[in-house]
Amino acid sequence: MGKIPVYTIGYGNRSFNEFVGLLRLYDIKFLVDVRSQPYSRFKPEFSKEQLEKQLKQCGIRYVFMGDSLGGRPKDSDCYIDGKVDYAKLQAKSFYQEGIDRVRTAWEKQLHFALMCAEVKPEECHRGKLIGNTLIEQHIDVAHIDETGKVQTQDEVNQAIVGSQLSLFDQTPSLVSSDNLRFSRKTYTVPTTTSIDKPSKPKIVTNGRGYISEHTGIPQASVGFWVPDKALILSSDDRGKQYYSCGGDILRLPYVGFTDMVQTIPAKSLIRVSLARWWAPEGVNEKRCYIQISGWYL
Repeated sequence: MGKIPVYTIGYGNRSFNEFVGLLRLYDIKFLVDVRSQPYSRFKPEFSKEQLEKQLKQCGIRYVFMGDSLGGRPKDSDCYIDGKVDYAKLQAKSFYQEGIDRVRTAWEKQLHFALMCAEVKPEECHRGKLIGNTLIEQHIDVAHIDETGKVQTQDEVNQAIVGSQLSLFDQTPSLVSSDNLRFSRKTYTVPTTTSIDKPSKPKIVTNGRGYISEHTGIPQASVGFWVPDKALILSSDDRGKQYYSCGGDILRLPYVGFTDMVQTIPAKSLIRVSLARWWAPEGVNEKRCYIQISGWYL
């Protein structure tokens, strides 16, 4: 029996029920969100919090990885004339760390799909960038297209590059074609990025752990932590689970692939990542909260 591929899917104009129907058709147990901005004005049911809640009711776990695998990175070095240069993005450490997590999940043969907004894989960075990166690592990719059928990476590349694709180069490099190398859309280039501020951040720990411009911005969105105390699985008044450290001095939500455990022992190696920026009500600053994405016991 062949190995389970890495699936990808876009929601586009699909209803949530149609979308979940496709996930069930392909036996998807984990949905990995690779949108840089996991929110939609036109399809609010696919915004992060609502999507996670609905998927949980369907028995599917939501995992956000747009911070490492998103198609609109915060690093201004990844842009040329407003378009994302996927060749530059592919070389970034945060992107490679995201690919490493995908590879680990694939090696465990988890049933998961990478999700973005565009329904056609050839119009999305999951088809242009992520799919080709995985194929280079000999990981099979299956793109669920706008018809609900599966396309191989070769078929997606053919749709992107067309007649430019040689019969002797069925898996082209990103630099071999502008259609592959650059994003379809033009964006406003970020003026400040985490890489531009190489400071050592201080994590505020009065409840939800977070960073802000006042505490310092880290150089990467993913890092590692060895806690002095054990992390205990807890839940709030709404039933939302999180890990607490030192009582409730520090609360950290979990967004990883593996099942949650009741206790993560002290001195374990913890993978932490940054969530989205937002300004809480009554607070005159934007904050970025810390979340757990994995651990090594």
